[in-house]
Amino acid sequence: MADKERDSKLKSQSFKNVGKLLLGNTTATAIGFLVYPLLTRLYSSEDFGVYGIFTSICGVLTLLANAEYHNAIILPKEEKDSVACFHLSSVSTLIICLIAFLGSVILYLFPESGWNKIGDTILLIAPYVLLCALWNALNAWYTKSSKFSQIATYQMSQAVSLASFKALFGLIKSMFNGMAIATIIGQASALLINLFSTKTHNKILLNIDWNRCKECASRYLKFPTLTLPRSLVNYISGNLPFFLLPYFFTNDNIGYLNLALVLAFKPINILSGSLYQVFFQKSAQCVNEQQPLLPFFKKFSLATLSAIPALTLIYFITPTLVQILLGEGWEQTGVIVRMMLPWLAASLFVAPICYFTDLFLRQRIGLVLEILHFIARLASLCYGIYRNDFTIAIGLYCLANALMILIHYAWLYFIVNEYDKSLSKNRNAQES
Repeated sequence: MADKERDSKLKSQSFKNVGKLLLGNTTATAIGFLVYPLLTRLYSSEDFGVYGIFTSICGVLTLLANAEYHNAIILPKEEKDSVACFHLSSVSTLIICLIAFLGSVILYLFPESGWNKIGDTILLIAPYVLLCALWNALNAWYTKSSKFSQIATYQMSQAVSLASFKALFGLIKSMFNGMAIATIIGQASALLINLFSTKTHNKILLNIDWNRCKECASRYLKFPTLTLPRSLVNYISGNLPFFLLPYFFTNDNIGYLNLALVLAFKPINILSGSLYQVFFQKSAQCVNEQQPLLPFFKKFSLATLSAIPALTLIYFITPTLVQILLGEGWEQTGVIVRMMLPWLAASLFVAPICYFTDLFLRQRIGLVLEILHFIARLASLCYGIYRNDFTIAIGLYCLANALMILIHYAWLYFIVNEYDKSLSKNRNAQES
């Protein structure tokens, strides 16, 4: 009876947490989408291309900055160990941001090298990486302590700031890419509001225990040595068009792709991100309490199937929506969104539960899968480059993503099923 009551409370709390995050994420998304009809009339496709390259570079450096220790914050039972993981992430962030700043200055001063495809906007990389990496660590810290309201508040304040500043800098035509500098100011504003409102809860983060940091660095060594390479391969391959295609196609094409990714994946990422944070915490708790996970896995998979009819409808209404929302000249964005739909469907099944690889410390196989995914993506883009056809490159890239994500889903099912079988064996052994 006590177990049923506890399970009921856990489910109720999980629904509340998902609700809080979804409220924040949905509000943030709504604000973002409402401003896009204005942004597509203030910025050119080339501006969107530069912004896509900028955010892709920052994403790679942010992963390096956190060294994946921010994901370890959720795992320890003792709060002090979580704090130590936060400090490990912070130290790594400072080092990487310093290197990024020096590298961006060098590339800015020597434009003849041909490596800098974003002009003076390259100088904004280091500060943006610092803000993103710090938020990643704080986000994990709030997740660990179930402070989901703080996360939702941050998301909403960030969305309002980003929308306002992107519109403002689109009107005044700043020196840097307007969307890039607006993103930095918006991120900084939301972060300052968050830190001010949670200063009491975050006081413990000001005390650094270097001995405990060393212990945690050793205990969670797989995160920087295996999870980080896997995450880097995943991110680079996921953003490979922004790293590879600018050297073969125009920034206008990159801009259409960037906007298509935002419009198509923003709702998916918001839902998946909210579910991921709550599910990760819940699953870690179940593992600590030796509770089965396969029933949850199956229920989630069945629930996700209900999204397929909605994606089918999106295929037919995309051209009309693009015309209404974005205006003239953005038709290519609608074509790319349609090609992404199989990829979107596969992502719905995996993105909210991809943490199982880290939860069971199976990072080595996870890294192998990411490398195979990278090879598939690279081959698809290279064929499009060989054919000198941007549409072929993106179409094959989307198909490769869908197929590899389904393989990843099979792997996740395998390790969860393996965990549940081990629980049953242990229980049978204890009973006998």
